[in-house]
Amino acid sequence: MIQAADHQQTDIYPAVVRIQEQLSHDRAAMNQTLIEIRRRLEAIEHGLNGNARPGIKVRLDRLEQDHHRRDRFMWLIAGIAITAFLTRLIELI
Repeated sequence: MIQAADHQQTDIYPAVVRIQEQLSHDRAAMNQTLIEIRRRLEAIEHGLNGNARPGIKVRLDRLEQDHHRRDRFMWLIAGIAITAFLTRLIELI
C-alpha cells in the first residue's frame, strides 16, 4: 500500500510541476498585458489633459467659447441690421 501511495505521488509530481510552470507563464503574460494597459491609459490621459500642449479638454473648451462668442456676434449683427432697417423705414414715413 505504501508503494502504491508513493507511485501516485510520483505520477502527480510532473503534473504539479506543469501546472506551476503554466501559472508562472500566465502570470508573466498578465504582467505584460497590465504594462501595456497602463501605457495605453497614460497615452489617453495625456491626450485628454495635455502634455506640454493643450489637451482635448482645453481644446473643446476653447471651441465652445468661440461658438458662444460667434453666437453673440451674430445676434449683435442681426440687431444692428434690424435697427438700421427700422430707422430707414421710419425716415421714409
